[in-house]
Parts: sequence; structure tokens; C-alpha cells
Amino acid sequence: MHEADVSPCGRRLRRDASCDMVCRVGAAPWHAMRKPLAKGLKRLRNDAWSIVGLMDEHAHSAAAFAQSMPERYREAFDAKAIEQHAAIVARRDGRPVCIEELQRVSEREVVLCIIADDQAGLLSLISASLVAHGLDIVTVKAYTRANPATRRAEAVDFVRVKRSSTSGSASLANDLSRVRDSLAALVTGSATVESILRKQLPSPRRAAPSVTTRVAFEDRLDGDLARLTVETVDRPGLLLTISRALFRAGVRIVDSDAATHAGGVLDRFAVVERDGTPLGRARRLAIQAEVLSAIESLARTTSRRSSTVPPKPRKSTRSIPAKSQK
Repeated sequence: MHEADVSPCGRRLRRDASCDMVCRVGAAPWHAMRKPLAKGLKRLRNDAWSIVGLMDEHAHSAAAFAQSMPERYREAFDAKAIEQHAAIVARRDGRPVCIEELQRVSEREVVLCIIADDQAGLLSLISASLVAHGLDIVTVKAYTRANPATRRAEAVDFVRVKRSSTSGSASLANDLSRVRDSLAALVTGSATVESILRKQLPSPRRAAPSVTTRVAFEDRLDGDLARLTVETVDRPGLLLTISRALFRAGVRIVDSDAATHAGGVLDRFAVVERDGTPLGRARRLAIQAEVLSAIESLARTTSRRSSTVPPKPRKSTRSIPAKSQK
């Protein structure tokens, strides 16, 4: 026996009792699964929106970090690098020092991101902690920003380092762990540069004799910043020597850029007085003399250390006469 029915779309249908029974039996599993499926879809939708929210938050934090950095930083790095740097800054999470590896150049050379609250002489503390553990500084890009969470000045430095021949640890990872501990002790005041260095520097390297020393300020100020340029022969502990000389002179390093090439170095420092005021002409001349004197003192020290190293015995070039035959 047939009976008429109307489908949801308004079309007239005819079905018999057996078809109706099959429909009811087939629909039973669907009715049982409908609620769990609806809940699952709702969870997926919520998770998707959460992921989108996290991505937006991450992008917002990276953009906020970029805006907190000086313009020179934004010109030097692309969006992908800025996101990476922002994530490292977020992971500092109130620690005195954060040091993370940005790039592994080789087994002996890496690029580090070093973050700490800015303070007078911070670059010299960073240099001391690296030198003390057998890491030579290849390049430095140092920046300062205002941390919006703490409202304090925060240093964000990118340092390319290379293990020197004096490093006694088994791996670069061990060196970095020791550097982190030493720098944390220095910035918190529980150690001094002298105790970290133990009055020892790496063995001197043979320098390029064609490079002469030049210490000079640019004629014009960049806003309140005075830009100091140092060109000289590359020597172990050079950046430490220059940064300590600037600290003794009573100036604050706002940002810096240091690089080595072919046995010489070209270091640039943007400096102000400790209270943030610009340097006068007389002060700039005094600082030039202080830095130049420190470099010359380091040159004499490394020269004396070189002269105390006994020369390697050279093989004789004379021919040995053959034994005369009797």
C-alpha cells in the first residue's frame, strides 16, 4: 500500500511501508552521530579561531617589537628575522641575561642574540664574558630599545663569535653556557670583569702591518648622538678594551657596529653622556684620546706577549755531507 509524502524541498514523494522501514533503520546511525559530529565541528571551529588569534597576536608582538627598536634596526633586518628576534626577546621572561644561538656558521662560529637590561659598560661586560671563555668577536650589531613591559632600556645585541685556539672546552655549546653564566654574574654585580678574565687574554694574532689606528668622531651630531669611528689592527680583546675605555670616559653606548676584515677592524659607536645629553666638542676630544691611549696600551701588551713566545725551531737547509768511504 502506497502513501504520499512531501520532501523538504516540496516535491511529492511516494513510498511504501518497506521503504519507510528501510529509511528509518538507515537514519538511526545518523541521528546517533549527529550530536557528537556537531560538537567536533564546533571544537574544530574554535581551535581554528584560536590559531588565527595566536597568529595575529604573534604578528602584532613582532610589529610592536620592531617599532620599539631604532630605525637602523628595521632597515637592517627583514620581517622573518624580526619575528625570530621578537620571539627570543619574549623568551627572556625577566631573566638577567638571555643568550640564544641565531645561526650556526660552522662548528666553531655562530651568531648570537644577547639580551639584557642596558647599563653603563654593558658592551664591555659582554666582551669580557666572551673573551674569558675563548670566543673571539667577529662582528657586533648592538641596539637599545625601551622595553614596554618594564619601561627600562633593554639592549638587544647580535654578536658573531668564533672559538679561538685557547678555548679549552669540549664544544661550542659548553662555551656558550659558561658565557651565559659569566655575563649574568657580571650584570647582577656578583662578579667583576677582573675576576672573569683572570688577567688573561687569548694569544696574540699576527696583525696586518698596513692597518693604522684612527679614532675620530664625525663632525656633526646625529640628533643627540655622537658617532665615534675606530679603525685599527685586529687584536684579541680589542672590543673589550675600547668599550671599557668608553665606560671609564663616562659615556653611554647607545648602539654599535663592529666588523673585522683582512686583519683590521672598523668599529662604530653612537654615544651620549650617561645622563643622555649630547657630548660637547671638548668631551669628544678627551674621549678620542682615552680610546687611542687604551688601544696603544693593548698593542704594547700584545707585542710584549708575542716577543716572549719562543720561535719555532727551523729545519736546517744545509746539506749533510756524505760519509767519506775508506
